Amino acid sequence: MELISRGYLVFIGLVLPIVSLVGCMILHSTRRWHGGQVVFVSLLVVLMSLIQYVSLFMRVRAGPLLVAQSEVPVLPLAFGWETRKIEFTVQNIKAVVREPLQNYSNRNKFILQCRIHGEAKSEVGCRPVIVAVESSYTCVQRGDFGTPSTADVVLRPRLNTTHDPSYSGELIELETTIEEVVSAMSRGENHYNVRSGSAISTVGVFYDKAVSGVLPPEN
Repeated sequence: MELISRGYLVFIGLVLPIVSLVGCMILHSTRRWHGGQVVFVSLLVVLMSLIQYVSLFMRVRAGPLLVAQSEVPVLPLAFGWETRKIEFTVQNIKAVVREPLQNYSNRNKFILQCRIHGEAKSEVGCRPVIVAVESSYTCVQRGDFGTPSTADVVLRPRLNTTHDPSYSGELIELETTIEEVVSAMSRGENHYNVRSGSAISTVGVFYDKAVSGVLPPEN
């Protein structure tokens, strides 16, 4: 994440054009440049500084980029890939908004964090582990002010085994946390039903041009 100080913005937008203009005037006074060259170069420097200043200013106003951090890879939902000889049942899922809706250019995006807890069982000597989580996102209803938008987020953990002679085939608990950058679907209330197996957790955010925030949890 790149941070730009206000001092650098002042340098680009104010100091650099002034220094350039002074340099042009000095060259004109020594008769190395005539008036037309001074005017042309001065306008060019001011224009370039203005473009650079506006670009940097917008990057500062946009705020930091949202970066999702997951314990395992998050993959698109793929059907037909089933892990054999591993039994896994999702016991609980907890979804929260870790990073709220950002201001300005990232205003309609937030980080959705999901904690999946379950129980797994495999063959003796083959300890089950969660290696990835498949994710799918479906907009069920797109509303506006007065009518909330609703989306279903389906998460499916993918498991594999590691060789472990100490594992005797017993049922063990597994947990993992994933994060995704999610966009608000519309202005007003946006509800996200996060499902994994038979477990479900719902989060909501409120999005508007003037104000944004996180809705109280429903469960």
